[in-house]
Amino acid sequence: MEFKTEQSLLERAHSLKGKTVKDLLKGVAIDKGKGAIGNIIEREGFDIANNNDARPDFKDLNIELKVFPLKTIAKGGHTSKERTKICSINYKEIINEKWMVSHAKKKLQKILFIFYYYDKDQPINSKILDYTLFQLENSSEPLIKEDWERTRGLVKEGKAHLLSESQNIILAASRSGAGKVPENQWPEQPNKIYSERARQRAFSLKPSFTKTLWLETNNKNSLDSIKGKFEYDSIASLEKLILSKLNKWTGKSLLEFATSNNIEPKESKNRNADILRAVLGFKDKKKNIKEILQMGLTVKTIPARKTDYMPFEGMSFSYQPLKEILDENRFDESEFYSYLQGFLFIPLIRETCEEKDLSKIIIGKSFIWRPTKKQLLEIQLEWEKYYEVIKSGIVLTKKKQNNKKGFILKNNLPKESETNFIHMRPHARDSDDVDQSMPEIGITKQCFWFNKSFIQTLLVD
Repeated sequence: MEFKTEQSLLERAHSLKGKTVKDLLKGVAIDKGKGAIGNIIEREGFDIANNNDARPDFKDLNIELKVFPLKTIAKGGHTSKERTKICSINYKEIINEKWMVSHAKKKLQKILFIFYYYDKDQPINSKILDYTLFQLENSSEPLIKEDWERTRGLVKEGKAHLLSESQNIILAASRSGAGKVPENQWPEQPNKIYSERARQRAFSLKPSFTKTLWLETNNKNSLDSIKGKFEYDSIASLEKLILSKLNKWTGKSLLEFATSNNIEPKESKNRNADILRAVLGFKDKKKNIKEILQMGLTVKTIPARKTDYMPFEGMSFSYQPLKEILDENRFDESEFYSYLQGFLFIPLIRETCEEKDLSKIIIGKSFIWRPTKKQLLEIQLEWEKYYEVIKSGIVLTKKKQNNKKGFILKNNLPKESETNFIHMRPHARDSDDVDQSMPEIGITKQCFWFNKSFIQTLLVD
């Protein structure tokens, strides 16, 4: 296939919507191995063979092709499944590059994204859902550029061996290459002041960014953008803007806030979104904020006790079937890891948990928290404890209880008192709402939580 114009390429992409891998293969045996579905769509859909060519996939148009897998979520709909590799990082070349003519920018300039639902049970039924032509200049180039320059700076300082995915917000310096490559085979650093070699890494768009791209593609009116209201030229200036708007209300009551911003003064599960949207001047409560999603920030209000800032409860994450956790090979590729990109916390201070009078609930100082490399490692060790218990087999025991059944079921997952950061506990309607991914166990649906004591350390820091 030859595509001489952008329009002809988009017409081909449009013709593939709704087709399954089975449709594309037309009776040919399905490919095996990691990335097989993506390779099939590239080959059968666009006549592009798997290759390591540094040039754009569509050379005449200077357009890259990225076939992006989506997965279903418990609440319905689809979300991003993994990071998107853009290009390998050449440590010796990047220190001499400028952003405007860098290899990464050339690869990011224009990308045709093909979104498909990955059917893990029947890969041949994986279906192409939609497509979009991403153009860097029309997106968040200042934010991506900042990540690139941070990476380049560390390499130039001789700290390529200290690079980590968590250091960047959108354009990650992610681990590259299969398996554990011996250190003596790692690439050499151009500046050997601290270490001679560094692990091979690649620039990748984080799942939060491509998730936002998918939401825009799937529903073009689903997002509001800060860019349309305020000016910012970096992640730092964007975060400073957000916090300055929020912290004008530090020390004020929720009643004052609700009255001034024309928000109905009542208890609300969506209060975190209501507060943030109100301070930024957005009216439509149903829309998400584009930049918040792109940066992977989870916005959370934290009800905490006035005397010591102890939260009244831990912070829960979404329910994830235990079988899905068991299918995850590495922590940095797990669903839970994707939640740890960053948090925007809005403390709500009150005397007691039962306090409902909004004039007595005080807004604390909002802040953004991202886990350090050390914290991520410690959280990983705790996540792996749960993984090992699930892998070894969850054991349920009955404990007498004065209820309708006469007992409650206890499990052998580590308790909150045995960890410092995270724990698992039920996320279910009732005791009969069991995890259907492992029905033979009969355990209620579980999810990860941040420990109350850990959240307290963040609030008082």
